[in-house]
Amino acid sequence: MPQCEFDQAAMIGLGLNAAAYLSEIYRSGLEAVPKGQVEAAKAIGMPHLKVLRWVVLPQAIRIVLAPIGSVAISLLKDTSVASLIAAPDLMLRAQDLSSVYFMPLEIYILVGAIYFALCYPLSLGVRLLERKTRH
Repeated sequence: MPQCEFDQAAMIGLGLNAAAYLSEIYRSGLEAVPKGQVEAAKAIGMPHLKVLRWVVLPQAIRIVLAPIGSVAISLLKDTSVASLIAAPDLMLRAQDLSSVYFMPLEIYILVGAIYFALCYPLSLGVRLLERKTRH
């Protein structure tokens, strides 16, 4: 099979897996908003879309930010699993280089540093968004 088909399979598989997790995160975030707040907004005459926009979503977004960030970081790290089905990524290249140069410790430490350099700014961004939505 051509390499392109393996890449597409990896993207589809990882995308569907992340979509399943994210849909559950969104559902639980919407259900976590107290029903009394929705009832109070409807009691003062707000239509359903305004209740959703001004009451439910602001609270739900604050609830789901951390899990969404975790899924994004996990998805970034899970690309190394895609190398098992021959999608070239950082870990597959590291394995190739360590078998050629016989320096696995140095190469895998560098790969770990690269993954850290990719994941740490994502976690800082999520933390910043959480702080902004807290107020």
